[in-house]
Amino acid sequence: MRRLRFLVPVLAVALLAWPTLAASAEDPPPATVTITSAQTTYVAGVNALVRISVRDANNAEFRLGANLNGQTIWLGCGGFVVTDDDFDCEVYMVYNTRLFVTLDGVTKAVRDLRVRPRIGTAVKTSHSTVGRYAVMPRGTAPRFTSKSYPARPGQMCLRHEVQRLRSGVWRTVVLSGCRVEGDKGTVTWTWQGGHPRLVSFRVRATFPGDPIVGTFPGGSHNVAGPGRWTYFRFR
Repeated sequence: MRRLRFLVPVLAVALLAWPTLAASAEDPPPATVTITSAQTTYVAGVNALVRISVRDANNAEFRLGANLNGQTIWLGCGGFVVTDDDFDCEVYMVYNTRLFVTLDGVTKAVRDLRVRPRIGTAVKTSHSTVGRYAVMPRGTAPRFTSKSYPARPGQMCLRHEVQRLRSGVWRTVVLSGCRVEGDKGTVTWTWQGGHPRLVSFRVRATFPGDPIVGTFPGGSHNVAGPGRWTYFRFR
């Protein structure tokens, strides 16, 4: 058995290979392939470590492909013969992805990986910073701008959620409507009204998810997910 490790940031691959082990010539058992990963849902912009195990392939040609956004892409860790081998591939995650392995052109294993967008929110109203808090004068209507990766202007919508800390528990006080990203892939939202001073608040943007296509969202871009919290208060 051999163990290979690949790095696939988008489609770039680092490949270390050892000689293929000889297959038995007498009634070889059918080939088996498994694809495993530490998670099934990832945040966009990270590498998913995928382990591929091949047994009894009898010098079959191995290829790794991905279905995403309705397209099929052949990834770099593949295109050589295998028998009893283990491979580690790091696949850069941006959209929902269905990975599949073929031996001599026949699909032998499938693994579905879901991807939620990475979302950050910034306070755009004039403020000072105390620790992790943006501090604004009382009476301010704070303006927030959120940006997603991947950015999808005119397609992805984000909604903002504000929570208040009360008796040691964060509770939602405002949930905005969903607004579509503008030309720069951002959504700006202003929290109107009067807000109490010396109270801890936090805000984040959330993506509600693309419509599911079929049994797996491989025909859609991303699944639902929240962004990072940004903390603020009024003095």
